[in-house]
Amino acid sequence: MRCFKKVPDPQKVVKFTFLQKDALEIARNMQMNIKTERKEDDLWGTIEMSFNNMWFLDSAPSEWKEIWNNLMKEAQRVYIEAKDNMVMYQYYYDLAVEVPCV
Repeated sequence: MRCFKKVPDPQKVVKFTFLQKDALEIARNMQMNIKTERKEDDLWGTIEMSFNNMWFLDSAPSEWKEIWNNLMKEAQRVYIEAKDNMVMYQYYYDLAVEVPCV
């Protein structure tokens, strides 16, 4: 049986960096709370956004709607929770690739 290990995928890490940048732009312009981090081992990244107005996308520019859709599409897991009178979205991104053990 072959052995595999997970290592950071440079392409996924770069893509996640752009998703972080785009999420920060939306959060700044829409006055949302945001927390984003890349785990120490670079195998996972998270973006967490919270807001109190669920209808913000109705009046948002089309590029923000596209960014929001990309955040959802690229995430491996998405959790949505109502917390402290706000809606919180947590996006989890797998930044790893499996390679054979040496």
